[in-house]
Amino acid sequence: MQTLSRAQSQISSRRSRLLEENRTLQRQLMQKHAKELESLRRGEEWNDTLQSKEQIEASLLGRYEAAMRRERALAYSYSHQVLH
Repeated sequence: MQTLSRAQSQISSRRSRLLEENRTLQRQLMQKHAKELESLRRGEEWNDTLQSKEQIEASLLGRYEAAMRRERALAYSYSHQVLH
């Protein structure tokens, strides 16, 4: 029973740590977008990417969702290793 409790505690702490890391990365990304937007308004920088804003955001969302799926798979795998 203690092993199960310990595993759940470790999974919970890892999830909260990853959530905080994701929030930090998202904040940094938003700050970067704000800076880019401001520089574009001033005409200082030209973005020559072939992707639209929506495509870039969709790509970033896909990466975030993939990271969450990996985390869930790792947590599931870990919890089953500890239980068996």
